[in-house]
Amino acid sequence: MEGPRAAAGGDVSLHNFSARLWEQLVHFHVMRLTDSLFLWVGATPHLRSLAVAMCSRY
Repeated sequence: MEGPRAAAGGDVSLHNFSARLWEQLVHFHVMRLTDSLFLWVGATPHLRSLAVAMCSRY
């Protein structure tokens, strides 16, 4: 997986890493946005099934 990466302007920063928990290799994807944090944890390093929720004023 990739290492830390920051977007222009610093509004979004990404960090990908893997760790071994007992016998299982676990992959992490952390995305820091302006007012939120997204954390994804999975057995493979791919975001295959991803659902997104967003706040709305309606």
